[in-house]
Amino acid sequence: MNKKLLILTAGLAVAAAGRGQFLKNLKDKVNNAVSGGHGGSASSGSPAAPGSSGNASNTAPVIDFAKYGITTSPAYTPADIKEGQADFEPRFTVYKIVDGMPAADVCIFATAQRHGEGWSYGAGDAAYIFEGGKLLRKAPVPDVLNDASIKAGYALRDWQYCYVPADAMKEFWHQNPDHTAVFRFNGKDYADFYQISTFFVNRDKTKMYAVGMKMEGGAINYYFFSSDGRSVKLPGSALNLLVNYDFSMAAVCGFIDPAHRGEVYYIDGRMMKTGGMSRTGWVDPFGRNVLFAQPNNGNYVDGVKIAGSGADPGNLWCSADGGKWAYYGAPDGGGGDGGGKHLVFSDGADIPNAQHPQQVVAGGKSYIVWVQTRALYGGDLLVCVKEL
Repeated sequence: MNKKLLILTAGLAVAAAGRGQFLKNLKDKVNNAVSGGHGGSASSGSPAAPGSSGNASNTAPVIDFAKYGITTSPAYTPADIKEGQADFEPRFTVYKIVDGMPAADVCIFATAQRHGEGWSYGAGDAAYIFEGGKLLRKAPVPDVLNDASIKAGYALRDWQYCYVPADAMKEFWHQNPDHTAVFRFNGKDYADFYQISTFFVNRDKTKMYAVGMKMEGGAINYYFFSSDGRSVKLPGSALNLLVNYDFSMAAVCGFIDPAHRGEVYYIDGRMMKTGGMSRTGWVDPFGRNVLFAQPNNGNYVDGVKIAGSGADPGNLWCSADGGKWAYYGAPDGGGGDGGGKHLVFSDGADIPNAQHPQQVVAGGKSYIVWVQTRALYGGDLLVCVKEL
């Protein structure tokens, strides 16, 4: 009998960190944790259970949690799963705020049937949902897969953070009876703009940011404006529009005029000078900092390079003042376990087996939340929280 562990996440849709031998060993260890330290997966042997003597490298904590201010809690309770032995495959984690602090919902798919690696769960299989290690509910697998709140949660921070129309902006341009065109969003016409050069809309098409051109007194002027009525006059044409994940803040940069290169204009009227490297970037949840990350270019906070090994877009985070940061990618100096990604912090914490890290803001503070096994290849499955 087998069951499978599936972690549902509100965060960027990131692949499980560490492939190959790393995932195989991780799977074996969690199999033992769920089955009470007995047996292994259908495709592997039976390594030492968490807490047993075993290989020291497999049981030693991967990091000094207390030293780096990392709090941990159980991700789930193995005894609540009734279907037997488990196959482990991280997928997603849904993060939320509980009693003012970040928490995670962990969902375990379970079946009473014996199966191989290609198993697909169906209506007859069970999904167990845990919060803080405690069982919240048990439901049929299809109910969880189709849960609208779960889908909305993990899609919210999927990169990119915006809806991308299939036909560019044509969806929002409408032709008048006199054959002139007008830009229209949520029933409102923006007739004073004769051209829109840059445009972002959120996924449910309720919020919009754009850069448009007006003819005023015989001169062309550029404006950065939003669907909630905010507007900022720009010194020229800006090529790049940056938003944060919930569309509460946006900024523009990438001015063609050399005199304004490196300038970032926010929708609330602020202007910030950066050292560049902010194209295709984004704004942090606080709306105060511009972040940019690419695997081949490095990681940048407000134009300052903080690491040579770049993360994927969206996998770089910072504190409200920009002084502390974390990223999920290859650490400086090389790739990690089997080419896997590390979760790296500005205070030196380096975690090679973090899964699905995400920034969560609670009570005005910024936290990075992730799941991991206590040891590199085994131990308890934990929800970890660290304040930035």
